[in-house]
Amino acid sequence: MRGLLETYYDIQRVRIALNNQLFAKNSGLSEQAQVHLKEKVLHFLLQSEKNLQSFMKTSLRYEPIWREWLKDVKGIGPVLGSVLVSYLEPIERFATISKLWRYSGYACIDGKIEKRQKGEKLHYNPRLKTLLWLLGESFVKSKGFYRELYEQMRAKYDAKWKTPDDCGSAVCKRFGKCLDAHRYAAAKRKVVKVFLVHYWMVSRQLKGLPVEKPYILQYSDKHTHLIPPPGFDIKFDYGRPELERLIEAI
Repeated sequence: MRGLLETYYDIQRVRIALNNQLFAKNSGLSEQAQVHLKEKVLHFLLQSEKNLQSFMKTSLRYEPIWREWLKDVKGIGPVLGSVLVSYLEPIERFATISKLWRYSGYACIDGKIEKRQKGEKLHYNPRLKTLLWLLGESFVKSKGFYRELYEQMRAKYDAKWKTPDDCGSAVCKRFGKCLDAHRYAAAKRKVVKVFLVHYWMVSRQLKGLPVEKPYILQYSDKHTHLIPPPGFDIKFDYGRPELERLIEAI
């Protein structure tokens, strides 16, 4: 499925570039002929995208995570559904939510977003990180659960990030204010992280694997509220503290 997905994005890039050219001003005697040819190629590429979308939708029917949950999540269609299944399955690879975040490029190292470091091995999949950025954009544009969650997160950042010192961004400090774009990106990133938690939980439960609450909810007194995945009832297994107490009792 991943090969099909990458072919789709390759065609889409060419189609977008060609579409932009059609709107650009051309000069020369053969302008009309060039436009006519490009329009024919554009039509072919659009049809190819639609065909690939149909193939992806057909393939997703065999995926439990799509049938039981993803297909009903606003902001996720066959293309983004294929992204998630292609890159995140089998979910057994990620024993914890933190490991899934790390692989996806959504981990925080020493309180900061993990980024490329010169001379150091990359610990996340950069292609997946880019595609999850697109997922976040889709959530914001949708009218579903994750759009509402974005609005809640955005309101919190708007309230607490008033100055560059509040957000700690070097870019914001250069502009002398906490930029709207920074608050937007932070809220969107938070939504994607919550979604990844939901995906991890739902996929594991569908496969009969144990599902624990996130580490931070088990060990932190500051974080006690879990946002449940929309339209899916998660049944938790014992978390680590409960298991430790059981072992001591035995």
